[in-house]
Amino acid sequence: GLPGGKPELWEPLHEAIRREAKEETTLIIGDIVSLCWEEDRYPECGLHFVTLYYWTAKFAGTPTIPESEKEKCDELRWFDLDNLPSPIMSGTKAAAKKLIREIEDNEK
Repeated sequence: GLPGGKPELWEPLHEAIRREAKEETTLIIGDIVSLCWEEDRYPECGLHFVTLYYWTAKFAGTPTIPESEKEKCDELRWFDLDNLPSPIMSGTKAAAKKLIREIEDNEK
């Protein structure tokens, strides 16, 4: 999955995004761009999510799993947008497709 989480009470969203990225990957991220939102339903598990996806082209540091995250994650890797791992959450796949379209539109 992607790094993520939720804002603390009264925490501005852009600050929560930066905090979660740093807490889960140690990366310091730059400008944040809203990409899309996706609704994921998993009735077999009783789960329903609405996820806001953001992206950044600017970051500093080397992705590292902090000690506090090692029970949740055993590896961090970069993937080409057109060669994502499987299985992958449907919302993450939709967000990747949207990002590819955004990049292609900006190259025109």
